[in-house]
Amino acid sequence: MEYIIDSACTKIMIEECKNLKLTVNDKILTSIIEVWKSDNVNISLNSQVQTIQIDHCKNINLNYSNPNHFYSAVWTTTSQFSLKIFEDGQEKYTFNNEKDNSSEEENEEKENDSLKDELKQNIIRLIDNQLVTEELVRAENWFPITRREWGEWKTKANANAEKLRQSKEAEIKNNDEATN
Repeated sequence: MEYIIDSACTKIMIEECKNLKLTVNDKILTSIIEVWKSDNVNISLNSQVQTIQIDHCKNINLNYSNPNHFYSAVWTTTSQFSLKIFEDGQEKYTFNNEKDNSSEEENEEKENDSLKDELKQNIIRLIDNQLVTEELVRAENWFPITRREWGEWKTKANANAEKLRQSKEAEIKNNDEATN
């Protein structure tokens, strides 16, 4: 099946599809595409999509016509995932993942675990002109974040807390001196 999206839409969800070719030429209001339990899906993106979520899939090919259209792709338990980003008609960035991002052993453990839905998720983004793949972890309130981002956030939060502590100490000292 082949579909061409030539007008704005809210969101694109692809579920349990096989042998699908999708071309997106216009705006997606939420800037999100979700692909779930699908096989042999080829998506060509000629407009900006902030996030593509790919879960439990096989043979997924994403082609962005412009680096400015790409922000991130998140996937779990997906094999044969390919991402190509073109610039001026030339392939500029490429990512290929041939294997499932969680092993059969991990999947079996998850099936026996009450927390089945907590499968390993990866995110790929363009950072400093390179495609960077990182594992997502769940921070406070289950917010998805990479370990690198979580570490950066904690460092910044600790520095801000220290500045606040020093400011309060100085304020208390000034108040004590003013009352004496």
